[in-house]
Amino acid sequence: MPERLQFKPPQFLPRAGAWVKGIWRYGVFLAKGYCVRSPRVMVVATALALARLSYGVPLSDPAVDSYNVHVGTQTFAGLYQFTTNTLLVETAQAIQGIGSDTIKLYLGSNYLRQYNFALASQITNLVTLTRDDLSCRRVLDMPFRHVIAWTYPFANGDAPFTDGDYTPIEQANDYREVYDLAQYLLTNYNNSGKFFYLGHWEGDGYLNVNGWSTNPRPAVIQGMIAWENTRQKAVDDAKSNTAFTNVDVFYYAEANRVRDAMVNGSTNNQRVINVVVPYVTNLDFVSYSSYDAMDLASTPLYSTLDYIKSNLPVNKAIPSMGQRVWIGEYGWGGWSTAAQEPAGRAYIQRLLGWGPRFILFWEIYNNETNRNFCLIDSNGVKLASYYLHQRFINQARLALGRFEETNSRLPTDSEFGGLMGPGLSQPLLAPVSLTLSNLPATVTGSSATLTGQVAQGLYGDDQAEVWVFWGRQDGATVVTNWETGRRLGVNTNFNSATFRALVNGLQAQTNYYFRFYATNASGEAWAPSSALLSTQTLDPGDYGSRLRISLSGYDHLQVLANFPMLVALSTNLPGFSYSRFADANGGDLRFTDAVGSLIVPHEIDEWNPGGTSFVWVQMPQLAGTNDCIWAYWGNPLATNFPAWTTNGSTWLPPYEAVWHLKESGFPYMDSTRRYPLLSGNSPGSVVGVVGYGVLFDGSTQYLSPGSLSLSNAFTFSAWVKVDPSASGIQTICANKIEGWNRAGFALYVNTYLTSDHRLLLESGNGSAGQTAVTAPELVTPWCVASRGSRGEQTKRVCAAVRRWSRPNPDQRSPARFQQPSRIEPRALCRRQFYVQRVDGRNSHRAGSPLFGLDLGQLAVGGTEPGHGQLFPGCSSAGLPVAIGFRDCCGRELGRHRSRPCPVFGDQSGLPNPLDENT
Repeated sequence: MPERLQFKPPQFLPRAGAWVKGIWRYGVFLAKGYCVRSPRVMVVATALALARLSYGVPLSDPAVDSYNVHVGTQTFAGLYQFTTNTLLVETAQAIQGIGSDTIKLYLGSNYLRQYNFALASQITNLVTLTRDDLSCRRVLDMPFRHVIAWTYPFANGDAPFTDGDYTPIEQANDYREVYDLAQYLLTNYNNSGKFFYLGHWEGDGYLNVNGWSTNPRPAVIQGMIAWENTRQKAVDDAKSNTAFTNVDVFYYAEANRVRDAMVNGSTNNQRVINVVVPYVTNLDFVSYSSYDAMDLASTPLYSTLDYIKSNLPVNKAIPSMGQRVWIGEYGWGGWSTAAQEPAGRAYIQRLLGWGPRFILFWEIYNNETNRNFCLIDSNGVKLASYYLHQRFINQARLALGRFEETNSRLPTDSEFGGLMGPGLSQPLLAPVSLTLSNLPATVTGSSATLTGQVAQGLYGDDQAEVWVFWGRQDGATVVTNWETGRRLGVNTNFNSATFRALVNGLQAQTNYYFRFYATNASGEAWAPSSALLSTQTLDPGDYGSRLRISLSGYDHLQVLANFPMLVALSTNLPGFSYSRFADANGGDLRFTDAVGSLIVPHEIDEWNPGGTSFVWVQMPQLAGTNDCIWAYWGNPLATNFPAWTTNGSTWLPPYEAVWHLKESGFPYMDSTRRYPLLSGNSPGSVVGVVGYGVLFDGSTQYLSPGSLSLSNAFTFSAWVKVDPSASGIQTICANKIEGWNRAGFALYVNTYLTSDHRLLLESGNGSAGQTAVTAPELVTPWCVASRGSRGEQTKRVCAAVRRWSRPNPDQRSPARFQQPSRIEPRALCRRQFYVQRVDGRNSHRAGSPLFGLDLGQLAVGGTEPGHGQLFPGCSSAGLPVAIGFRDCCGRELGRHRSRPCPVFGDQSGLPNPLDENT
């Protein structure tokens, strides 16, 4: 659409599959389901066309698809099902739903017990089972790359050697059916990229004598060695006698009493791993049903895996297959399903440090009455461990894609463990299909370059169309509210990709908003908020003084756009004088970008010509130690306060609410001009670390903004000073009282009945609750208390900022030169919303009214873990939760949790900045 045209149809950006075409002729616009007739409007020979969206190509990579991400699950003898499919097909589809390319299943004659249906009479051996049974064939044809199977020939019992007499006929039967099956799989799935692993259930179960309290009979041990060698030879011979490409079949033995062999005495230490496996001369793999090692720490766990590996015959190498050991089973079925997730996550984390080929959870559906060995329960509920697996697999494939994109290769197994292991230290967040952010715009005259980043969070999702919208009004998330939009292209990157648009013809001295947008088959997404760009400029020659403000203390990688920074102007600064202002109230104060001409918004927090004045300035970009802005004053022709000093532009749009608490009583104003604090029991006004704050009495005083409805991704921050003598819970903000399990949350200092100066975040749903706790002595004596809605870790990091001022060489009239001086910032805190200068005692007693900040209610939606739940343990419907804030630097909360929050200052115990270098 030509930028000069302002007329638009209501929906000129189509969603998936939609199309729009039109010709501006005789004022008629044609769109799908929309028609406008305006005979008085005529624009000749001007065409409008928005092409059909071209996404539909998945963002995936064959090399990533084929990479083994280790984790998976299996299906055996489930006790329930929910569809008209066979249990085998249904559970296989459920495993596909996790995103897994690995399945472990049963191949044998007993399908009635395993999958609740009887095999047809013509199914008489392993080949006819895999070839002719519709359910088995359907599952093997699914896009599972790794198929692990308990494999039992029809002609024999499961373990014919347990009687101590593994006869030649039994050996021949085993050999023939396993050989034929291996040959069929190699032929039928030739060039499919599939790997088949044929083996058996827990081998020590076949050697069980008196509950593993004694050694098995030598004849049974020898029979098992012969059984394993026979089946392994059948696989090897089939591979030798068959031509195949890009498919393979292997054999494995499974052990399950490994710790017995390692630590028991000689009378009961003979187990599969030490008396059978070493004598299977060409054994491909060992599977470890690891219930006896799940709770071991890393060192003994690795020793156990090393012991297994040391007993494997070394005469058979399998190129490019990694470790020849895997975890065939693990799980805590006797525990609650909630308790299993952290245990499983920690176990996977430890195992990745060693690198077993597979880590297989037991199992997708429960197979034991009154136990919890499942990822999906008997009510069809996907459990916490289900989401652990699903999110891990998705994150693993995204990480692999990003690694390959960066390094032009895939990671080794050890690199993969290092890539994925650290993230398992906490619950995995639900993936967000599309994440966008606006980066700082670059303005040159009447042109601007709009820059944004897009990242796709679902591996294999369709590539996203990326757009940018801009205009003189903030169109928010409604396409038709924007003056202009432009399609920028399709995202084809696993890593975050940067998109840019050069915009021409901007009006002078005008503020514009812009916002990036993306859409694909999963939906659509906007940058968290609109960004501001301005063509308003300043002529340096009109001002008598200027001051360069640099930020040498910011050394983080994240680029912060339109970031509010606090500048303190003080009579204690050498060479600084309020007498240089043309307006006694600071009306001629202006700030510009690093170039020194493009004006940026500011808000005067407190103006004090006799002392220190505090001003919040919207830093266009904070990316490194060389960034700076300029302050100008001393212009008698510019003494009227610009609109942005009072309309909230300095904070909007990323911030939802900002309370400085400088007022002496109600109303306490919100700098975004949306949520003033109008009710509560007003505390007293006192001097705080930045101007005036409030002193709560620790008993009855509180402030409330009423009810707010926000997204489930936000950060809350407060500047607090706790009385050193205060003991017990000191509330910063809360919307619940009394017990830890009450519905809502509370952010407070001090554990119950202590003075340990911990920062605690407590959440509950009415019946259960959780508490996140920092180390002791975090809050001393001043602290920026920060918590995110997705369990962010609290950060308290100090850094330095250098400032200097100089005379304005562009002054057209004689200038009074300033001496080098320093401006002390009091806070630089990214990703946070501020409640500033909450000074004094804040407490919370059971049964008493709230004090501190009573932050109203937040209703969030969603039923799956991580979707709509503000804190673990909170109800997902009508949750009474304290105020929420969107990410102030325009990012989805949780993507940058490792970034600390720098704190600057030189009063009341805060560290001083580094010495100035001018």
